[in-house]
Formats: sequence, C-alpha cells, structure tokens
Amino acid sequence: MWLKFRPVLIVIGWGTSIAAVVLAGIFQGVLLPAGRGGLLVEVGTTAWERPLFDLGVFGISVLAAVIIADFGVAVGSFFSSYALGAIQTYIVLVLPGYTGGLPVPDALVAAAVVFTFTAFFPIILMVGFAGTLLGSALSERFA
Repeated sequence: MWLKFRPVLIVIGWGTSIAAVVLAGIFQGVLLPAGRGGLLVEVGTTAWERPLFDLGVFGISVLAAVIIADFGVAVGSFFSSYALGAIQTYIVLVLPGYTGGLPVPDALVAAAVVFTFTAFFPIILMVGFAGTLLGSALSERFA
C-alpha cells in the first residue's frame, strides 16, 4: 500500500531538505543577492561557502534520485520538489511579516520574493538537476 505513496513522500522530504539548505544559506548571508549596493564587508563570504550549499543540494538530489530508481519519475519529482522547496522558503521568509513582527509586512514580501528567486535560480536549479541525473544513472547502473 505504501509503495503508491513512495514518490510523493520522497518529493516532500526532498523539497523540505532543499528548502532547509537554501534557508541556511540565506540566513548565513551566503545566498543573498549581491546587487543593490552589494554585501557589507562584515557579511561578505569566503570563496568556499557558496559551493558547500550547492554540494548539499547536489547530494540531496543524488540520494533522492537513487532512492526513486526510475529516470522519468526522478526528473518529474525533482521539478516538483524544486517548486515545493521554493514555496517553503518563501513562506519561511515572509512569516515574520504576517505574525506581527513588522508593522508593514509588504516590504518583507517584496524582499522575500527577491531572496527566494535569487537563491533558487539558476545555480540551485542546475546543480539539483545534475544531481538528479547522476542519481538516476547510478540507480540504473547498480540496480
């Protein structure tokens, strides 16, 4: 019975894991947009911090695709989990504005849209898709 829901449960875990890695990068100042004046020197990052978050998404994608073990389902599941992770990231970033943490939540909504889009596109999309392809290839090779 649970085999029917296996891809759905994997997508939920995959999307939540991607959102957790991206939110950690945003809160540490690594995945913030560099435009509009750039980052302050105090919040600047070293050259190896961004690839660590990308490797986290890559590893999550490889593992999820290996567990799914079907190329078509894995690719479709990646795009579903990518969208789910972006939605979860946006909700977490916007939540303080809607719970009364800010007097004007509209400013936070605009910033959350920019932060989410900047963090998820294009590098996380390409890294996650490459991890999905590698995981599918590994599952086909060793199945």
